[in-house]
Amino acid sequence: MQTDTELLLEALSQPPSAILLWLGHRLRRRFAGRAVVEVADTYLLRPEEYAADGHAEVRRKPGVPVQRPRYWGGPDNTVLARDEERWLEIRWRGHELELLQVSWHTGGSCGPETYGFVVADDEATADAFLAAVFEHAAEVRGEVLVFEDGYWDKDADLYHAMRATHLDDLVLPGALRESMRDDLLAFVAARDRYARYGVPWKRGVLLSGPPGNGKTMCVKGISNALGLPCLYVKSLKAEHVTDHHCIQQVFRRARRAAPCLLILEDIDSLITDDNRAFFLNELDGFAENDGLITLATTNHEERLDPALLERPSRFDRRYTFVLPALAERRRYLALWNERLDEALRFDGETVEWLGEQTEGFSFAYLKELVLSVLTRWMDSGEPTATLARAAHADLTAQLSAVRSRAESHRS
Repeated sequence: MQTDTELLLEALSQPPSAILLWLGHRLRRRFAGRAVVEVADTYLLRPEEYAADGHAEVRRKPGVPVQRPRYWGGPDNTVLARDEERWLEIRWRGHELELLQVSWHTGGSCGPETYGFVVADDEATADAFLAAVFEHAAEVRGEVLVFEDGYWDKDADLYHAMRATHLDDLVLPGALRESMRDDLLAFVAARDRYARYGVPWKRGVLLSGPPGNGKTMCVKGISNALGLPCLYVKSLKAEHVTDHHCIQQVFRRARRAAPCLLILEDIDSLITDDNRAFFLNELDGFAENDGLITLATTNHEERLDPALLERPSRFDRRYTFVLPALAERRRYLALWNERLDEALRFDGETVEWLGEQTEGFSFAYLKELVLSVLTRWMDSGEPTATLARAAHADLTAQLSAVRSRAESHRS
């Protein structure tokens, strides 16, 4: 009988269009009397993670070569590895299973084909094992699920950034913060009441207004305040699938995670004439979206189709973020000032003066002003006095430069 390695080598020497059929046939012949189940969706096929949490025992089959090509995960990551071939022996709930995963290139531009094969006593056992592994891999535990390029991935850094953002720390006008927080917390707590009266337990929230006025920070603060699983959509475009497929994947995953927060940042760029009808059907069609809080942001509400805005069952809560008034500008600058080293702080009079001089600035441009002054101050050498003693002309020059950029952006 062929060794496991010989079986793999012979399988991968077949024409690409025949590999799947050939390998399935050979495995069923080798494991006669047992079930061999093919797995097409290998993205969530992560039995090692499942075993690491104590749900199974997994070991690599001795003598079988392992292909783990490395790839660069971005500037914040180390070199990462991805399994292309693996053959595992698994003990799960008293059952002995094997899992073979194989990848091969078809010669096209769509990347490798990847399939898995689970060997079990019967198909019911294989399906139950796969369901348990998939469910475990799909759970959101200390991460944010991010959808981009047609796939979901987990982002622990974004999760920690959200956990570090508190609504009480945000400077927002009037009762905007309290209104959003109270409404959403009350909604989450009212699940049983909605169910008792047969009312769909879902909510759509739209945050709109010019850029730089706190929408993104507010999204992070809301996520932290609600404490629900968070799904974040970066893009609905992918190279080899349609927008419709991506939208379907987004809502299918959100329904499985419900109750959860589905974030659609810059929704005016996500929803187009081509995908709008399909998106609206997923958002507000026949499918049950109970427990789904859809939180969308836009810098350009005027670009949104009335179909998104005029049906209360889609976005029934809308909050507008405007340029900060004098009171908010002073409070924002004071908060920044308090966080600085004592040698770098403005004095109270300077904070008041800057608040008066920055009418028309967004929070983003207020931040840019503070950082530009700090940068010039640090470049001048080791701080030996407070920024209030810096040359008034230098502070005024930075204020003028940032004001010009702010006015240019608004025009």
